[in-house]
Amino acid sequence: MTEAPPITIPELLPYSFRLPATGQRDPWFGCSRTFWAQWIAEHPGPECSFVFRRSGDKRGIRLLFYAAARAFIERERARYEVEWCAARREQFQTSKVLEDAA
Repeated sequence: MTEAPPITIPELLPYSFRLPATGQRDPWFGCSRTFWAQWIAEHPGPECSFVFRRSGDKRGIRLLFYAAARAFIERERARYEVEWCAARREQFQTSKVLEDAA
């Protein structure tokens, strides 16, 4: 008797997630409420977040779109990698020049 192949469950990603409570971090990226508040301020508009509010209420629940947040995190990661690689390349070239001079 052969064994059945393992069942694979696709990763379920949210459409949106709630702005974390003060002192907490979001469960998807580990970013703080302050980080996301600054991100929202720098990227105003309905493509990044929205407030779910009932009519007549002064306050609501801030939801961030997962896809927009992930795209931002990926862009920042790519930018960091480019800067890090450039710095390492410069460091390597400087050490190579010093070795050649010695």
